[in-house]
Amino acid sequence: MAHPLVQKLIHHSLGRTLYKSTYRPKGVFDSLGEYLASDACGDDQGFLLYEAYQAPTRYRQVFGKDLSPYIEGDMKQEGHEVWIASVAQGRIDTDKGSSIAVFNRDNHLLGDLSFSFVKRPEGGYDHGPVRQNNIFTRPYLTRPKVVEGTVFSLLSGGGGNTNFYHWFVDVLSRLALLRESGWASEVDYFLVPNYSLPFQKESLALLGIEPGKIINGMVHPHVKADRMIVTSHPRTPTYHVPSFITSFLQEAFGYVDLSEVEELGEFPYLYITRGDAPKRKVVNEAEVVAALQEQGFVPFALSKYSLKEAIYLFKNARTVVAPHGAGLTNLLFCQPGTRVIEVFSDKFVNHYFYELATSLGLNYEFSIGMPLHNKEVKSRYEGIDEDVKVNIPDLLKKVTAG
Repeated sequence: MAHPLVQKLIHHSLGRTLYKSTYRPKGVFDSLGEYLASDACGDDQGFLLYEAYQAPTRYRQVFGKDLSPYIEGDMKQEGHEVWIASVAQGRIDTDKGSSIAVFNRDNHLLGDLSFSFVKRPEGGYDHGPVRQNNIFTRPYLTRPKVVEGTVFSLLSGGGGNTNFYHWFVDVLSRLALLRESGWASEVDYFLVPNYSLPFQKESLALLGIEPGKIINGMVHPHVKADRMIVTSHPRTPTYHVPSFITSFLQEAFGYVDLSEVEELGEFPYLYITRGDAPKRKVVNEAEVVAALQEQGFVPFALSKYSLKEAIYLFKNARTVVAPHGAGLTNLLFCQPGTRVIEVFSDKFVNHYFYELATSLGLNYEFSIGMPLHNKEVKSRYEGIDEDVKVNIPDLLKKVTAG
């Protein structure tokens, strides 16, 4: 007779294989428009909230030859339609990394709402068509958590699990779409990619979402509900951020009461360090800090501060200097006209936060670091890990010019 632990493992593995048979797609609708026009739709509803987004190209003139050559291939101008739908007896499954699969009551996979990264032959990833969702190739599925009531999904496909930038731009931005649908008051639970990091818990609390209404997607990656409300990915397939996202986030967090953190003090000149970051470190940061302190700047490692404190710091800043990183997402909380000087490695110059800053009415500049090596960087996935050696004379020239 098999050992009890072996029996348990066999039962667990067999069960997950059986779940795949039960919950695999029985059919596919390539688009939500196709689904809503079909007899399979029943009483389900959906709205096209935004037409396909055409991203601006002005960054090409701003960065010119300094833009890393491999970035342009990743920055496709064409976006996609943004939908929201209400699905009775809907079901959603995520692999917690790169895929979201949304099903109706009859196990039909729904395009526009589902999401999956697919690898490009030349490197990098794209948002793939619904028929390339990895739900078709995963070796097993888990039993869904069954929820009574209405669940709104904020699952993002991976980035929102731990990354501050993606949490705001890919996860919380979906609340803007929920508000536009008119269904916000009907939601009983919010399904989020993760609910373990301090900024995740604090941001949701600041938006008035109670812990008892939150379903953690890391714990429950497969959920079925009486009614599931799901959106398309709000951002474009790359790093262009439509203005409705920045407008909503700026407005939503603009109502936060900051009186309890006012004792932190106001610092008009901020330098955001990456001293405690696992990658993309500033190798000459001590010299950078010393030079900037002579100009009145105060260094801050944001990981040591609450979200409310970060909002307060950026709201009262007149100039922000920071190496490229997710901490610059806090530009959302700056006042229009705030100066931003972003510092890049010479191997990774991009326009992600330029677009965010300009859509918020901030005055953006950048400084490129000095070479650390001669190795050729061929993709964003290589460049994003590069350390930075700040060109201090160039940075100070820009700082003092303001």
